[in-house]
Amino acid sequence: GPYATRQGTAQASFASEQSSAGAAVSWLNSDGFPTRIGSTTNRGFDNLSVSANARTQIGGVDAAVRYWQASGSSEYSDFFLTPVDQDFVNSSAAVEAAGQVTGAWRTRVTVSRAIDDLRQNQEPFPGAGEFDYATTRRHAIDWQNGVTAGAHRLTFGAILQRENTRTLSFGDAFDVDTRQDTYYAQDQLAAGRHRVLLAAGYTRHQTFGGHATWNAEYGLRVGAGTLLTAATGTAFRAPDATDRFGFGGNPRLDPERSRNVELGLRHRVGARHTFALSAFENRVDDLIQFVTLSFAPFRGENRNVDRARIRGIEASWEYAGDDWHARAEAIRQDPIDRADGSRLLRRARSSYTVAAARTIGRVELGSDLLLAGDRADIDPDTAAPVRVGGYLLANLSARVALAGGWSVQARLENALDRRYALVQGYNTPGRALTVAGRYEFR
Repeated sequence: GPYATRQGTAQASFASEQSSAGAAVSWLNSDGFPTRIGSTTNRGFDNLSVSANARTQIGGVDAAVRYWQASGSSEYSDFFLTPVDQDFVNSSAAVEAAGQVTGAWRTRVTVSRAIDDLRQNQEPFPGAGEFDYATTRRHAIDWQNGVTAGAHRLTFGAILQRENTRTLSFGDAFDVDTRQDTYYAQDQLAAGRHRVLLAAGYTRHQTFGGHATWNAEYGLRVGAGTLLTAATGTAFRAPDATDRFGFGGNPRLDPERSRNVELGLRHRVGARHTFALSAFENRVDDLIQFVTLSFAPFRGENRNVDRARIRGIEASWEYAGDDWHARAEAIRQDPIDRADGSRLLRRARSSYTVAAARTIGRVELGSDLLLAGDRADIDPDTAAPVRVGGYLLANLSARVALAGGWSVQARLENALDRRYALVQGYNTPGRALTVAGRYEFR
């Protein structure tokens, strides 16, 4: 593909009535392109990932184990256009056991461990003597239960999580342990034309105390092909260790809190056409955002500065035929900062997508279009407010099934070779053709 991009993947699996196992390995390497406007140095990346899983029955218990790891390096440009890079190793492992307690009650326990390790390959500033790093280890126990009682489907459980983060960032080091316990319960009821979901959760965070959240949904079937829905709920997000103690960290941060309301209509015409319409409003209090305090020298910190409100309408249509498949979606929203009425950064008010796919014998052809409106942003060089223009992207794809388990596929991204930006001052890819071959056997 483009930018000297190369990728290879191999995977295999086995299954019997009571057991299954699989493994996969994937390698991806690219020379990339300059990340910042004004830079002439390509910034590439490489990634090698492996995964394995196995599942079997032991007595009346379904037992499973899975593992995944990705390692590689990422090159980028810092605020001053200086080429920098970092190495990473991410991994996760889990052991799971599930079984029937009674005929109506099924339980599952999952024990997992995840590790994220980042290592910077340059000094953060001349004479620092040490390279920045960030290592997070997360251990969790997830206990989930499902009970069927008549028309009710009850789900309840708990997630107990322990996390340690060790970081050196621009000369500031920290080692933080965080404990978070979450308990939840949910009831789904189906009675004739009515669908009801009620859920509640309680999270106990070591630093930020207890927070209760809830969710309520109602659905009403009108006729054979129409469903009316209404939903509302709350959520919260505690600042992680990097938000509080990393670069720009602020130990005084408060958790983000949000509330959502949504009304929806879904209508099916025959067996092929489906229409959907929804109106929504999301409100977020104490939104965490990095605030630049000065450019010479450059410094800033994370703050609870925004009270966001995102209100909008989303409409979609989908057609599923024997040889054709098509969909269209339109979103119109008003993302504002309630503190001063300004538009939230890097969020378009409108976006439209259209996609179609056609199957002709062994050939599959596809295309999709994305039209996005302009967005508000901040110029990274002057700190002045700017408008990032909207853009139109067109992509084309094709796949040909050959004899003997072989297939060839190609995708042309940004077929019109439009120049556009997602973030002020940063580059995006131009026209790019990717070709791949695949061989499958059983």
